[in-house]
Amino acid sequence: MEYIEIPQPVSFMDYYCFRNCTNLKDINFSTNQLTEIKFNTFENSFHYGPNSITFPTSLNTIGSNAFKGSNISGVVDLSQTNLNSNDYGTFSYTPLLEGIKYPPSMKFVDRTGCANSSIVWVSGSGLTGLHTGAFKDSVDFSGFIEAPSGLPDSLRFIQDDVFVRCASIKPRQNYLISGNIESIGNFNWYQQASTQSVIIHESFSGSIGDDNWSSVGNLGNLSIKFDNATASIGSRNWKDCDLISNVYIDCPYSVWVGTNNFDNASNCDFFIKNTHHADYISNNWSGLQGVNAISTISSYTP
Repeated sequence: MEYIEIPQPVSFMDYYCFRNCTNLKDINFSTNQLTEIKFNTFENSFHYGPNSITFPTSLNTIGSNAFKGSNISGVVDLSQTNLNSNDYGTFSYTPLLEGIKYPPSMKFVDRTGCANSSIVWVSGSGLTGLHTGAFKDSVDFSGFIEAPSGLPDSLRFIQDDVFVRCASIKPRQNYLISGNIESIGNFNWYQQASTQSVIIHESFSGSIGDDNWSSVGNLGNLSIKFDNATASIGSRNWKDCDLISNVYIDCPYSVWVGTNNFDNASNCDFFIKNTHHADYISNNWSGLQGVNAISTISSYTP
């Protein structure tokens, strides 16, 4: 079977109904009544080559693993649908997927939604959350089209392991953690080799967990400046990083900072403002290598 056309009365596609259809090339949803594609519907389907799907505007839900392991190729255009959720693993392990256009109604990329895929980019102006492992091990993933500062302005939370080992994320002068973001979990950029600059903006009042940028190479610049005492940073976030050319830290005494954040980092310049902060930040740099300066200064513009 190479071609499927879904007729008018159909409102959902049931579990596993086209699973392992490896010769499938084209699907046309001629109906605007289809609202849901259930889990594993097209798992391990599609032939290895060009193929296309025209999604109906009425679609609002895609179930877990719906396209997992499939050879769906090119750009998946969901921008004209009413999609507001897709469950875990929807486009995971897809070796030919290039990009996804989400509609403004789409709020979350669910856990492992695009993990281990060949996806290069995502478009989604309404995204507010990235769930655990959303792009994990998708080594070609380069980022979000609408986000010159690295993360969409609409984003409110990032769970755990979202960008682990995404080696192709484009270097950015300002990879901004803004005041819009309420929480960042753990290990989100772990072992990712191409983050050039991280700025935790003074408006940030949320929480950052542990190990988020640990083992990142060639980080370049890191700026941490808090005006809001409710903010917090966990532990080991820049452990084992190499070539952090400027580390600028300026935050109130009451901001919680964990321990071992710069353990074994190498080739770093440090600039620390607020000397009263040093009594509890001093547990953060054991094993530093090649440090050029650890200074307390009155002003510094990264």
